[in-house]
Amino acid sequence: MSRSIFNKNPRNISVPIFIWGSPRSGTTLLNQLVAAHPNLAYPENSKGTAIEGTKIWYEALGYVARSQLKKHPSRRVTKRLHKKYTKLMEQQQKDRVLSKVLLLPLWMDFANEVFPDARHIHIIRDGRAVVNSILYKINYSEKEKDKVFLERENYYGPQPEEIEKFKVNENLTKYHVMQWTTLVNKGMNAQKILGNRYYQVFYEDFVAAPRYYIKRIFDFCNLSYTNYLIEKNIPEQLINRNMKWRSPEKFDQLPEQDKNSFTKKSILTNEHLQYFYEEPTYSLMRKLGYEIDE
Repeated sequence: MSRSIFNKNPRNISVPIFIWGSPRSGTTLLNQLVAAHPNLAYPENSKGTAIEGTKIWYEALGYVARSQLKKHPSRRVTKRLHKKYTKLMEQQQKDRVLSKVLLLPLWMDFANEVFPDARHIHIIRDGRAVVNSILYKINYSEKEKDKVFLERENYYGPQPEEIEKFKVNENLTKYHVMQWTTLVNKGMNAQKILGNRYYQVFYEDFVAAPRYYIKRIFDFCNLSYTNYLIEKNIPEQLINRNMKWRSPEKFDQLPEQDKNSFTKKSILTNEHLQYFYEEPTYSLMRKLGYEIDE
């Protein structure tokens, strides 16, 4: 699409697509596979890989108190957000936009007014696998970008106000169990706001049949596709890394072939797992269909 078409109406963004979920739920994987569609513009790194788009929102909002995000967005903020995504579409010469923004469940009323026709994709993963992955990331990661977490200079992932007074350093595991519970509940409650513009997928189902779910997501987003596009860009199956959360006792019971890619330093202890038996986490795990009484 030519730049001149965009320039006639620089704030006209049709049906943007947002991906979100709790951190370490598979949002990056899902975002990168959906980004395979040729009509989508998206925030990208220097290699052209789709990345987190929260920075766009921060830049558009500037310094905005959390209380302001509970109110109606100003015309100025709405214009900034539309302009930033329009610029992205212009730069990549695409007519639709995709953006992974993990904070959206916390800002849903606000975001829905800014983009009232947007499609939202919520991915959910077993909370034990999520918390285990976060703990591994903030305790053992060797990546430069993770140093702020290793040194406890910052929280990992969105911080819901319901738990913001919780002192994360006192009990890191419990904090992230509470974070997962709150974000998943808020995400599921977003369906009341979004209606048929909300799509929910489980990580465990997605990695088992990615082609099937990418087709359903493309249909949900009104994106046309061919079987060639799917077969070329989407693998038939992906590795399910959920077994990493297993306690040492359960880990020892696994078949040898299932242990190969797992390190014991990344495994939750039975003491950690007890937090998943506390409410409201326990009820949420059962509601989602995860086996918690095994």
